[in-house]
Amino acid sequence: MSIWGRMQLAVYLFFCRLIRALGFGGVYKLGGFLGRSLWILAASRRRYAMESIGRHLNVGPLEARRIAKASFEHTFRSFLELPLARDFTLGENNRRLAPLPRYFLEMLAEKRPVVAVTCHLGAWELNAGVSSAVRPEWRRAIVVREQKNSAAAVLFRRLRSNGGVEILGHRNAAPAVLQILRENGTVAFLVDHNTSRQSEAVFLPFLGESAAVNLGPALLALRAKAMVYPSCLRRKADGGYEYVALEPLDAGALEGSIAEKTRSIAEFYTRAVEEFVRQCPEQWFWMHHRWKTRE
Repeated sequence: MSIWGRMQLAVYLFFCRLIRALGFGGVYKLGGFLGRSLWILAASRRRYAMESIGRHLNVGPLEARRIAKASFEHTFRSFLELPLARDFTLGENNRRLAPLPRYFLEMLAEKRPVVAVTCHLGAWELNAGVSSAVRPEWRRAIVVREQKNSAAAVLFRRLRSNGGVEILGHRNAAPAVLQILRENGTVAFLVDHNTSRQSEAVFLPFLGESAAVNLGPALLALRAKAMVYPSCLRRKADGGYEYVALEPLDAGALEGSIAEKTRSIAEFYTRAVEEFVRQCPEQWFWMHHRWKTRE
């Protein structure tokens, strides 16, 4: 890393220490303030989010505005929570986390390879802390989008790696992911981003409109005959958090051609994300251009 990059990293780490000093309550308030500030300043993002919500949730302008404004606040909270990820665990002393749902508990006890799929909803960055306690007897990894800024890439890798969890860049991650899954490990993916390369995507209905869905997690789950577990971490009104988990899919039990089975898995986790978003639209990342890539 260059001298300039090291200077940037030092500044980032300083601000991370300040954020950790704020704690969960302080981050909630600061994230809300920054989200409301961006709501005022970023007119184009504000309009896009409101239009997208109105079109995909079939709600009126006032309701779309309410959801979009809350989404801006929750999005900033999510980014600011990353320095707190190491303090957020599944331990019994974590009073911020509600009791774990049935399918999440089943994932923790799973004896087969696991592909965990989630989305940019609620406190998604805190999953980095929880991952240290997920099936610790086997290898674990999180596949993330790589940062172009080298200092930011180093920072995010430090903050997200915890308790032996491997952080894999989304480009050329397939060999490492397959190796982990074939060792009965766990690999987590965020599956609600727009996929810009059509060769890597399948177009599926999502919130009433065709969206480019990444086939990578589906193909890797199929090759490893993994169990696919969808879940997300939502914020509660009392300042706590709760996991929401759906029934898993057994990729090894599917029938049909490779293309048909891969599509079935992609359809499965796309429907799961849609269910999560419809349950709690205020906490999803609506300012993201999810439907940008067209067939």
